[in-house]
Parts: sequence; C-alpha cells; structure tokens
Amino acid sequence: MTSAAGTTPAPMFGASSSTTHISLQLKRFSGGSKENPEAFLRQLKYAKAASAWTDVQALHYAGLHLDGKAAEWFSNQDFSSWAPFEKALLERFGLDPTKMLSALSRRTQGKEESVRDYADSLRTLARCSSNRHVEAMLLHFFLEGLRDDVRKFVLTRRPNSFD
Repeated sequence: MTSAAGTTPAPMFGASSSTTHISLQLKRFSGGSKENPEAFLRQLKYAKAASAWTDVQALHYAGLHLDGKAAEWFSNQDFSSWAPFEKALLERFGLDPTKMLSALSRRTQGKEESVRDYADSLRTLARCSSNRHVEAMLLHFFLEGLRDDVRKFVLTRRPNSFD
C-alpha cells in the first residue's frame, strides 16, 4: 500500500492484513539519575500488549528507545525474553534500595506541584523498599516534605495513613 505522498508505511511488528495500526510514541530512556526505569518499562508493556508483540519484538523495540549509557548497557546484553530484561534494567538503573530513605528524606513538594503528584512521586520511590513499615515511613516523609502552608492544613486532619 502506498500513501498519497508516495511512500510505503513501515510495517508494524506482527502486523497482518487484519491488524489495526497503532501509532506509538514512547519516551526514550538513557539511564539518567532523574529518569524512572519503572515508567519506561510500564509504557513498553502497554505497547507490547496493544501491539501483540512477542518478547523478541518488544526487546527490539525497547532497544530502539534507549540512549546513552542505557543503550550501551543494552548492546552488551543478550536477552531473548522479556522477564530477564525487565529485571536487569531495574537492577541496573533503578533506585538502590539502600538509598531509598535518603531519597525520601530529600524529596519535598515543589512550588507548583500538586499534593497528588507529590504523593505519587513518594509512592514510586517507596516501591524500592523491602521495609515492612513502608506506609508509616511514607506518611512521615509525605508530611515532612509538604509545603508549610499545606502541611499545617493536613496536620489539622490528623492523618493516620498515607492514603
């Protein structure tokens, strides 16, 4: 099939004549300290499911969306299935659980950041923890990191859980 511009569209992985084409625009991942490998993997999982890709197809697509040290790391691996790739990416680029408490204590609500966005950010950090008391820790760091005006209001409600 040729488009009006005279070019042939690129085939989709696993596409057949009855497949609906989906336009995917995924964020790239370079392995930087400010990037979230969980978010990168989540978007890839959604694309994999929506496109009915095999593990190998999804791994190729993932490799196309890596830059910098993440791309270099990936090129030195030999993944043939999704689960080992996912585990290895998180081990290599995820937050070190031993640094989680430090990251939680440094994280504060931004000047223009909503309370919900701030809370979501803390939850993402806490996912790295193996601590049984993670809910109590989250509440503590959540309250400590709120802007002063917001903290005073929240404390009048006497929260007893992070939710």
